[in-house]
Amino acid sequence: MTKKTLFLLTALLFFDALLWAQIIATSDQAQLAYYQFDVGQGDSTLLRLSDDVEILYDAGPSGNIASVLEGVLGPFNRRLEVVIISHPQKDHYAGLLSVLEKFEVGLFVTNGRLPVGKDLVWEEILHRLEEKQVPHLTLVAGDKITYQSSTLEVLWPNTSWQQSGEVNDTSLVIKAHLGSDSVLLAGDIGTLAEDELIEKAGDKLRSSILKIPHHGSRFSTSASFLEVVNPQFATVSAGKNNSHGHPHSDVLKRLEDKKISVWRTDLSGGVRVEMVDGGLFVYEGF
Repeated sequence: MTKKTLFLLTALLFFDALLWAQIIATSDQAQLAYYQFDVGQGDSTLLRLSDDVEILYDAGPSGNIASVLEGVLGPFNRRLEVVIISHPQKDHYAGLLSVLEKFEVGLFVTNGRLPVGKDLVWEEILHRLEEKQVPHLTLVAGDKITYQSSTLEVLWPNTSWQQSGEVNDTSLVIKAHLGSDSVLLAGDIGTLAEDELIEKAGDKLRSSILKIPHHGSRFSTSASFLEVVNPQFATVSAGKNNSHGHPHSDVLKRLEDKKISVWRTDLSGGVRVEMVDGGLFVYEGF
């Protein structure tokens, strides 16, 4: 695939007059923000850009995510400009069915991989997107999505790792540049992919916030990865008392050694980080 930059222009924003009135009325309070939703043992993240443009990265394992989004976006906003599925595993995409019932979607982005074996949920998602005539793009390292001063830069996978036999390592890793801050969304990559990503991306990985890969698995979030990313905050999405032991104590120790503040959905519920004038303000438990 050739490198490309996707510009989300006003033609993509089909807000009705009532929503525009809401945006104008609340523009002084609107902030760039990052949400890590509590979806149990799964993953779902929302980025809020300027003009209340929202980008969903993964949709969790169940339909609960639609209700969570309704609470966050308010009664008038029923549109997501972009939905990104990091990789095709149900704990990251199954909730999208309920999202499509309640929200319009401007663009659907994946890594180009299909679930292992026949998957009726994935097939139904693709069918509904086709019915709604939602464009579907496959992105790889080097691609970008840009809206005004915000840019989502795809750092992983490259075309060779896109075909990896370990589907977790094919996750779309995206650095979101939001004003003077940044968020690294790391999907479910493991340490082998992390090492390769360090070699390929280097200092590009440095970010204010890190979404810890693979729910805090012991086989992710290496000390060298944390050293390069050097985040101020990190979030972990994991189900309470999950059977996988996520997040693993080894990962938590590595984060502690680096003096990185951590918010866990299994302990605190959802986490919201607002980015205001170069400062990060964290709110938990929504």
